[in-house]
Amino acid sequence: MNRAFSHHEIDDELITDIFRRYKDSMYSTALRITSSPELADETVQEAGMKIMAHIDSLRPMPDDELRKWLKVMVRNTALNILRREKKYVLTDEEPDRPVYNAVENRSAYNTLLSLIRSMPEGTRELLEMKFVLEYTNGEIAKALGISENAAGVRLFRARAKLIDLLRREGYNYE
Repeated sequence: MNRAFSHHEIDDELITDIFRRYKDSMYSTALRITSSPELADETVQEAGMKIMAHIDSLRPMPDDELRKWLKVMVRNTALNILRREKKYVLTDEEPDRPVYNAVENRSAYNTLLSLIRSMPEGTRELLEMKFVLEYTNGEIAKALGISENAAGVRLFRARAKLIDLLRREGYNYE
């Protein structure tokens, strides 16, 4: 017996499929940005609402584009949650990455993250994409809709501002 699927049932299947395939990477991205399991969960929940709201435009999207769209959307959602909370949560519960093996490295990372997050929006966005989300220059260019060369120039300027800020804060950057 053939059964016709309603538009709503197809949407539910697509949403379920997206979450099944990408929930872990969405959570990892949110946790890297928020440094809080609770805020990362909240980010993924809000991201789910955005996925539902954009389901018609996501349906025809190839996997690689969907993955990038999700990463940017989760990043933006996490940053909005942090702004809404009016705080940047920095804890010792960091994602499993080699840089966090030593206490000094964790402390230095948290300091660097705090400084990046204190910078103006455009500079902060570039530095977070590069050093928090670990985007390549090509991925940054695509996310911002600019050429890879322009992304490189903007990133060079953003790094220079960060180095200047580090020096003003008393860090000796070599």
